Amino acid sequence: MEDKKKILIVEDEDNMLSLLKYNLSKEDFDVYIARDGREGLEKVKSGKPDLIVSDVMMPNMDGFEFCRNLRKDPETRTIPFIFLTARGQLPDKLEGLQTGADDYITKPFVPKELVAMVHARLNRTDVYKELADSDRLTGLFNKKALEQNISAEIVRAKRLNIPLSLGFLDIDLFRKVNERFGHEAGDEAIRGVASVIKNSLETDDIAGRFGGEEFIIVLPNKVPADAFKRLEELRIRIANISFHEHDLKVAVSIGSSTFPQDAEDMKGLIKKSDEALYRAKKTGRNRTVVFSRMAYGGGNDAK
Repeated sequence: MEDKKKILIVEDEDNMLSLLKYNLSKEDFDVYIARDGREGLEKVKSGKPDLIVSDVMMPNMDGFEFCRNLRKDPETRTIPFIFLTARGQLPDKLEGLQTGADDYITKPFVPKELVAMVHARLNRTDVYKELADSDRLTGLFNKKALEQNISAEIVRAKRLNIPLSLGFLDIDLFRKVNERFGHEAGDEAIRGVASVIKNSLETDDIAGRFGGEEFIIVLPNKVPADAFKRLEELRIRIANISFHEHDLKVAVSIGSSTFPQDAEDMKGLIKKSDEALYRAKKTGRNRTVVFSRMAYGGGNDAK
């Protein structure tokens, strides 16, 4: 089930606050409130909202200062921000936009207009985020988004006391593919491998392009033996598929490690998986090596 979008309303007038909360809650948003900019900053820190609707004229800290504070902080500067105020003159609107607000609506307002504005801003933000998180060539997560998701999954695994396995995949002899068939064929091979990865993912799995011809697959709640089975199936599937007009076939090597037994943070998991990947390359390529088995003298069999 998709999480509800969180909307923070910052408003000191009771009637207006009730009107805003009523109309936004009807849209199935998770709405919470603050009475001024200072309380708004506290609410943002305690639970980052997806969008903020704020009055301008408020005690303690007005909306302009509230917005300026948010835009100074890298953690909050991209939160969509809509000013709602009775000050509808052009200079006031310009000042609001110059502080970093995304939209501006004047009291009194038509509730449907505000709701439409909120939906439009959230939809636009989702599109921007998807573009920012996606690798252009493959459509998978890019490295930055991938690392953020791995860190989040480790936090979740700690909280739930469950394992988490990570597979580090690299296309074998990729430079020779580019040299023999050209970079267009190389790109086609990368896209093809990414497509096989996408079609192999289960509901909670995460995958991304780590760089070049390297990919990472996150397998929540998978012990080493389970991860080995999944990754081996993926490796075999890739080896049996042809890419590009030259009937090009590629193979991949995969290294795997598991939280918490191999490492307890993102960098450690990636490092251990990379060491297992290196072993896979050194022992013949086109194989899957599990770090825990490697560390104790085992081969690529995780049983």
